[in-house]
Amino acid sequence: MTDETKKEDTELELDIKFDGVINFVKKNRTAVIYCLLLILLLMTFYSRTQNIPALEGKYLISPDDPYIFLRYADDIANNKLPSNDTLRYYPGGVDITNENLGSAYVAGYALKFVRIFNPSATMYDVAGYFAPVLLVIGIAAFFFLTREILEDDLAALLASGFLAFSLAILFRTAAGFLEKEPLFLPLMILGFLFFLRAYKNKNKDKWLYINGILGGLFTGFAAYSSGLFFFIEIYLSVFIIIEVLLQKINKQKLITFALWFITTSAVILLTFTKYGTPITYFTEMYALIPIVALLFGIISVYIKKPKQFDWLPYGLFHILVGVGLVLLIGGIISVVKPGFLIDNLGFVVERISVPIGTNRFAQSVSENQPPVFIESGNSWWSTFGVAFMSPGGGFVSVGLIFILFFLGGIVMFYKEFKNFDYVKYLTVIFTIFMCALIFENFSSDQRYQWVNSLFSNQFIYFTLFGIAIVAFMFLVHRKHEHLEKINSSYLLILTWFMIATIAANGAVRLFFMLAFPAMIMASYFLKWGTEKISKINVNYKFVPYLVGAVLIVLMFAVASISNANMYPGLETYYDALNWVKDNTPANSVLTHWWDYGYIVQTVAQRATVVDPGNFFVERDYDTGGYLFNAHNNSEALAYLNKYGKPNYWFVISEDVPKFYQISRLGSLSNLTGALSDGQTLGRESYFSTYALASQTNIKPNNLGIYPEYPMIIVMDPLSGTSQVMQDFRSNNVLYSGDKTFILRYIIPVTQNTTGPILVQLFNSVTQKSEVFKAQCICVKKVGCYDINNTDNVPIAPVCVLPFDGGVLNIPYKTQDVLFTQLYVLGKTIPGYVPVYTTGQQLDLYTMNGRGTNIQIYKFNYSEIENNAGW
Repeated sequence: MTDETKKEDTELELDIKFDGVINFVKKNRTAVIYCLLLILLLMTFYSRTQNIPALEGKYLISPDDPYIFLRYADDIANNKLPSNDTLRYYPGGVDITNENLGSAYVAGYALKFVRIFNPSATMYDVAGYFAPVLLVIGIAAFFFLTREILEDDLAALLASGFLAFSLAILFRTAAGFLEKEPLFLPLMILGFLFFLRAYKNKNKDKWLYINGILGGLFTGFAAYSSGLFFFIEIYLSVFIIIEVLLQKINKQKLITFALWFITTSAVILLTFTKYGTPITYFTEMYALIPIVALLFGIISVYIKKPKQFDWLPYGLFHILVGVGLVLLIGGIISVVKPGFLIDNLGFVVERISVPIGTNRFAQSVSENQPPVFIESGNSWWSTFGVAFMSPGGGFVSVGLIFILFFLGGIVMFYKEFKNFDYVKYLTVIFTIFMCALIFENFSSDQRYQWVNSLFSNQFIYFTLFGIAIVAFMFLVHRKHEHLEKINSSYLLILTWFMIATIAANGAVRLFFMLAFPAMIMASYFLKWGTEKISKINVNYKFVPYLVGAVLIVLMFAVASISNANMYPGLETYYDALNWVKDNTPANSVLTHWWDYGYIVQTVAQRATVVDPGNFFVERDYDTGGYLFNAHNNSEALAYLNKYGKPNYWFVISEDVPKFYQISRLGSLSNLTGALSDGQTLGRESYFSTYALASQTNIKPNNLGIYPEYPMIIVMDPLSGTSQVMQDFRSNNVLYSGDKTFILRYIIPVTQNTTGPILVQLFNSVTQKSEVFKAQCICVKKVGCYDINNTDNVPIAPVCVLPFDGGVLNIPYKTQDVLFTQLYVLGKTIPGYVPVYTTGQQLDLYTMNGRGTNIQIYKFNYSEIENNAGW
C-alpha cells in the first residue's frame, strides 16, 4: 500500500467518524444540549468558588451590605430576628420590615437545613456558597428564557455562557457575597420566563393563566429581595406601550400583562410591608408605570378609532387617548394631592436624564457614578470585554462582547422592521441613538473630548429618535400585515436592552441589569452570522458558534482567576472589632462614616449611629459636617449630643480618599438649623497624594528660581490632579479655586539640603501653568503653620504634609478640622483618647488603598466640654 493510499484511507476514516459524530448529535440533540448546559453550570459554580479558601470560614467578600444579611440570616436561623433593630441608628433603632429581607430568609432557612446534616455549620458556611448556588439556578433559568426568545438551543447556550462569566455580574455573584442581587437574579429571570411563555401563548388555554400568575409570583418575590424589581416593572410596562404603538396588543396579551401585574402587586402587598398600604403602593412610580401601561392596553383593545381619525396611525391614536386620560386623571388626583402629576412627570424626566438621581447622596456612592466608555476599571469596554494576556504580563481587555451585543442590537432592530419602507433610515437613527446613550461619557482623555461634546445633549437624541418613530408610524400605519410580523419576543429584548442601556449609562452598578439583555443580543448576532454563512457555505455555518464557544472559554478562565484573587482583606477590621467586642461594655456605641456600620454591628456586636442602609441620610450629613469637619469642640458636641453621646469613634485610612464625599455630604448638614433653603456649609474638600514616580523625576533646576539648588524633585499625582479649592490673588490676578489645579509638587535640592516646597498650578481660565510656593506646611503630631515668605516667589494657599517619597496635599480650608488634626496629623487632642490602633501606619500607601490603618478614639465628654478646640 502506497503512502498516498494510506493517506486517502485515513481521510476517509476521519470523514466517516466525523459523519458519525454529526449523526449522533442530530439524533440525540436534546441530550447533547443538556449535557453541555450541565457542563456550563459546573463551570459557573467553579468560577465563583475559587475564593472560598480566602474566606477562611469567617469572612465575607465585602465589609458593607453582606454583613447585615449575615446578621439577620443568623437571627432567622436561630429564631430571634427582632422587629426593631437596636444596633442600628442609635438610640432609636429601626423597624427592619422596611428592609428587603428575601436573601436573609433564604440564607437563614438554608442554614437550618444544613444543620440537619452538620449541626456545627455556621452562617459563614452558608454565606460562602449562597451566591454561587443561586447563580447556577439563574443561569439555568436564563438558558430557558433565551431559548424561548431566540428559539435556538445553541444560541441559548452561548448567551448563558456569556452571562455566566461576564464581569458585569462577577463580583455580585461570588462566594461570600450574601446580598440582594444573588437572589434577585434567578427570581427576575424566572419572572421574565413565565411572563413571556404566557405572552406567546396562542391557544389561550390554562397555561396562559398559570404562566402569567407564575411570572407575577416570581416578580413579587424579586421585590422582596431587591428594589431592583422596579426595573422589571419598567421593562415590561414600556414593552406593552410599544406593543400598543405598533398595533400588536390583543386581548390575550392584555390578560397576560394584567395577570402578571395583579399577581406581582398581591405578593408585594400581602407578604411584606416595605412598600406600604395599597393606597401608598398604587401611588408610587413602581405601580403607576404598570397601571399606565395597563390603561393603554385596555384602550387599544376596547376602543376603536373613529373614522374621522383615519389619517392618524391606529397605535398612535390609542397612545394619545391614553396620554390624555393619564393627564386628566393625574390632574384630578392633584386636586386632592397637590403636585401629584407634576412631581411624577418630573421624576420620569429626571430618571431618563440621570437614572440614579440628582441628589448629592445618590451621586456620592462610587457604584452610582456614570461609567466611562474606554477607561480602565468599570468601563463599557472592559466590563463587556474578553481579557487576553498582554506581552508585558497581566491582562488586556478587548470589548468583544460589547461589539457583539451592540451589533446584535442594530441587526435585530433592522430585521424586525425590514419589511417596511425607510427601514434603513430608521435603523441609522436607532444606531445614532444608541451611540448617544453609550458614548455620552466616552473618555476623560482630552483627545476624545469631541466625542463627549458630540453626544453630551441627550435631549436632542431622544427627540430625534421620538420624531423618527412618529414619522415612521405615519408612513406605515396602514400596513397591518407587516406590523403583525414583528416578533414580540425580540421587541421585548430591544426594549429591555434600550432601557437598561439608559440606566447603565447613569450608574456603573446598573451594568448588572444591562448584562442580561446584552448577552442575548450578543448571542443573537452570532445566530444571525450562522444563518448568513449557511447561505454561502453550509459547511461553515457553525463557525460563529465556535467563535462564541472560544470566547466563553476565555471568559471562564479570567472569571476563575479573578474570583480566586478576591481576597476580603478584612483581617485588620476583625482585629479592631474583636478588640471592641472584648474590651468595651456591651452597651457601647460607635460612630464612624456610614460604610462601616454593618460590619461593626455584626462583628463587634455594638450599636452604631449610621450604617449603609442610609434610612436617615441627615445622619450622614451631620457626621460629615459636624464630626469629621468640626472646626471646634462646640461643633463636635452638637453632633455627639444629638446622637445620644456615642462612646467611640472608628476611623480608617479609607476615610482619607473618601473625604471628598464625606465633606461634600457634610456640607448639606443643617444640624444647628442655621441654614436656609439652598444653603450649604461650604466645607467641600478632598485630600490628594503626590509622589516621586521614578529617578527620572529628579531633574536639573530649570525653574528660574532658587538657583542655589541645582536639582529639583518632581512629584506627580497618584490619582489625578486636584483643585486648589481656595480663591486667591497673585500679581493682581484672581485665581478661582475650582478652576486652578495642582499639577505637581516640586522640591529644590542640593546634595545635602532641600529648599521650600513648590507647587505647579494650572489655571483653566488663563490656560497658563505657573510655579508657586506652598503657603502652609504640616508636621505630624504638631499641626500646620504658614511659612514666612521672605522672597519674591508668589504663594498659593495649599498645605503640604511631607512623607518619604511624596506629599499629601491638605486643602488649606481643611487644615484645622478635627479629622485632619486628630487622624491625619496624629495630634493629641484632649477629649479624643486613642484606645486602639492597628494595621499599617498612615502613609501614602494606606491612603491609596494599599493597606489599612484603623484608629479608635474614646470620647471623654468632660474634657471635650472644657476645651474650645485643638
